[in-house]
Amino acid sequence: MKRYGILWLILWGCTETLPERSFSFCTTVTETGCVPPRLSRRVLLTVTPPKARATMADFYHQVYFAGDTLAFEYFPAKDNKTLSPDELKQLQVFYRVDGGERYPMERIDYRRQGITGFSLVGSILEKKYAGEKNEPFRLPPPLQVEYEIELAQKILHKARTELTLRLQP
Repeated sequence: MKRYGILWLILWGCTETLPERSFSFCTTVTETGCVPPRLSRRVLLTVTPPKARATMADFYHQVYFAGDTLAFEYFPAKDNKTLSPDELKQLQVFYRVDGGERYPMERIDYRRQGITGFSLVGSILEKKYAGEKNEPFRLPPPLQVEYEIELAQKILHKARTELTLRLQP
């Protein structure tokens, strides 16, 4: 009995499996997809407080240059969708903040079985608060961020998360 348990552990450790869900949010992606933890309903990022008398623009530029991302992975087979390699390469990904305007994803990487990508959180903040760039810094309230994946102008998948920023103590 012990032999089978050990064999199972060895086989389990050597297999590369797809994530349980077709779509996940995360803060970091690699060639194989999201680096755990995979997130869905809420993404919490801790950011460095800006200097005294900072503006909103100062803050989102600081977050941008820190490189914080809202990343994703999408594996269509988990949605029972079969896409050819050519179709995978035609997928487009957009994001929308608080139901506003759609913006293209900053980076998309095409994988054998799906796609990964991200947008920089600083870019998301800059687009959301473009009209307030000269206002004094205030920590933004949680943002509702929706990602849309489409092929030939048809939406294949939509996912929404709450992006919450908190200041480092």
